[in-house]
Amino acid sequence: MKGFYWGAGRVRCSFCGAYGHNITTCKAVSNFADLALDKISKIPDYTCSPTEVRALQELRRREERKVKLRKTNTI
Repeated sequence: MKGFYWGAGRVRCSFCGAYGHNITTCKAVSNFADLALDKISKIPDYTCSPTEVRALQELRRREERKVKLRKTNTI
């Protein structure tokens, strides 16, 4: 039972580092992804930074979760 009492009990975002939310609800993810998509559309040979790649991957995961939830809820 020692593990039960360990830690402060606060959630920290792995994307922006702020407390109180995680990457699935982080608003910075959508901001970074929107900027990256805008740069990609304007500059054909643009290479995304690792942060932008991570934001785009998280947006893809969010969309996959939405589709998965819709499929399981419809009977």
